[in-house]
Amino acid sequence: PATPASVAGNAYCAVKGIGEKIPVEVLAADVPGKLLGEMGTDNWNVRNFLESAGLPAAIPPAAERAKAYAGVTALKCRRPLPPGTDMALV
Repeated sequence: PATPASVAGNAYCAVKGIGEKIPVEVLAADVPGKLLGEMGTDNWNVRNFLESAGLPAAIPPAAERAKAYAGVTALKCRRPLPPGTDMALV
């Protein structure tokens, strides 16, 4: 299984029109639970993510989120991306 270290070492952002691999920054382990809790399940993107990942459709209480989302790694591209440009996480 992927680990935060392996994701940091192998994943990158590919941006249309920029011919370089933009490294990613792995965020703290509590970020996935915080983000999902703040976004809520009214958001289709959140529901789709949870379903695709095989995670429960209901977001657990804040005290239980770290354990529920232990297998989810949050990350971001290390530099700002041009607005309106297609980007892929590789």
